[in-house]
Amino acid sequence: MVLLFASQARIIALAGPNADLTFSASSAAVTSWGENAQSLVNVRTRQDWNAIYPTLKDSVKHIVEDTADAIAAINLIEQNMEGYSNQEEAATMLDVLKYTVDRGLSILSDQKSVTFIKDNAS
Repeated sequence: MVLLFASQARIIALAGPNADLTFSASSAAVTSWGENAQSLVNVRTRQDWNAIYPTLKDSVKHIVEDTADAIAAINLIEQNMEGYSNQEEAATMLDVLKYTVDRGLSILSDQKSVTFIKDNAS
């Protein structure tokens, strides 16, 4: 699998400047988390977003991308939280990312939203 709708750069940016540089500099680890995130989005929403991604409008692509990138960024942060100012900073980053994931999965799982998305694909 390759990164289709997850992006190494966005994953690292979402993890913030205090993320462990050992992991954020490792493209293999970030790529693996991105691939896992893409799979999770596909399975959790019961849609093959990889197959239809090229046909999606940009507004929908952003939802799919944000969701996968946030999942992968959570993995990056959870590997080592010591670079953050304190535990609360890391926990706040995780809370914000988890909200992004929950919101994205909710939209992408909703049958009315999926019908709308597919009907309006280019």
